[in-house]
Amino acid sequence: MDHLKKHLAIPLLIIALAMIGGMFAKLYLSKDEGTFYLQDLYGDRSVLEDVTISGDLRDGYHRTHFSIQGSQVVTATDFYEKNPGGFSHRHSVGAAKIIDGIQHEARPSLVGEYDFDITYQDRRNPKHMITGTGYVKTGLTFHDPNKSTNTDMIMDYTDTEMITGTNTNAGSGTMGAGSTNVSSRQYFFANDLNYGITRIGDKVYFTVPTTSGYTGMNGIYEITDFSVGGFLRPAEKAARELVAIDLDNNGKEGAPKVEVLGLEAVGDKLVLILSEDNKLTLRGFDSHSGADLGKVTMEDIAIGGRENVQDPSDSKEETHYAAYEAFIDHDVQVINLIFSRGPAEPDEVKTTMLSFDLSDGVMLIGTVKESYPREEIDRFYDTTLISHRQGKLYVVKTLRDSEEKSQIPYDIVRPKHLMIYVYENANLVYQGELVTDMNDDVIHVRNLPPSTGGFGYDEVRYRNFDNVRIGQGGEA
Repeated sequence: MDHLKKHLAIPLLIIALAMIGGMFAKLYLSKDEGTFYLQDLYGDRSVLEDVTISGDLRDGYHRTHFSIQGSQVVTATDFYEKNPGGFSHRHSVGAAKIIDGIQHEARPSLVGEYDFDITYQDRRNPKHMITGTGYVKTGLTFHDPNKSTNTDMIMDYTDTEMITGTNTNAGSGTMGAGSTNVSSRQYFFANDLNYGITRIGDKVYFTVPTTSGYTGMNGIYEITDFSVGGFLRPAEKAARELVAIDLDNNGKEGAPKVEVLGLEAVGDKLVLILSEDNKLTLRGFDSHSGADLGKVTMEDIAIGGRENVQDPSDSKEETHYAAYEAFIDHDVQVINLIFSRGPAEPDEVKTTMLSFDLSDGVMLIGTVKESYPREEIDRFYDTTLISHRQGKLYVVKTLRDSEEKSQIPYDIVRPKHLMIYVYENANLVYQGELVTDMNDDVIHVRNLPPSTGGFGYDEVRYRNFDNVRIGQGGEA
């Protein structure tokens, strides 16, 4: 009997190995058999013929790259040798700004004669990350003429001061969006400081997102030299003023007020985003010479939310928040902006999407106003992308099922949908969904009871969309 067992062991081992090998082979062969198809919800999908929408659906173990080219959806799946880490989310307010794998962050200077430090960290090679700091000197002065009533600004400034690191005046009021508290000093800006950073090639550009409480000289500053570590700030390392922005009218009664909202790059051109007399304004500049390339003012796009301007959430008139999202079509020299707008509604989020062509001056080429159900907004892994091509605005956006529809108490794992919208002449001409099996990842959550401790979400286990892009037709 023992002899027989010994002889049976080898065939059984061979059979077991064959079964395991078969399982792995089946898994590998089925890697491209996931659900991926385009479902038309409104209009004719032929409007997608001019573009390619691509991206990844991935977790910590594998990714499926998809490409929508007209009516075809093409996929390919790869397995990771190791977890690639976090998802490539766009810049969020308050976070460092990553451009082409290089992280930048602006902050008020703590020491010396400079006003702002721009930190630099090249993260493309994790084993050898290069860091440094650039220095910006402005001619800005801050003064709050309504310090007794304006709760959104720094309160109780004793006088008007240059905003340098040596300024020891402390604000004692509330901190609003775009404010910074450094070593008991408070600074208030129209948007987070990192809205003022952009990059073209090996050059970094910065402007200060100033409210109408600032006078003096702002500018667009070109930073080409980043000192490595330490607190030394040699004069030759200071940023060069490429464009001067005169804010002295902000201190004149009855004069139009100017606020700087941010700075973006389109190809080799710079776009300064402003609020002039509470109207959205874009100005284009050559990034080499600083030459003025043109200007457009949106008379019907009011920017609100700060001093002397009705807050969009309370206003009965249509106004827009200063914070925006920018999406650049470098190949066709177009900048697309998304603004949230008021008056606020309890059940919906209202947005205004604007597209500007910079190929010859600065020209508005499209405006789309849209609303989304508030409960369906993806607050955790939002995938929103817009692109203006061939006279149409293409919008890709993830939405989640409402709690009532999904019956899942944890909104981070409610079923998600990758929606595609196409607008022409401000009208919706197509709506579709890229249907996948990603929501199968959370089937077991449906029967979990609500927990006071929350849900232990792990992005390694659950798939999300990443690296979504919109390009010309034929691009993968």
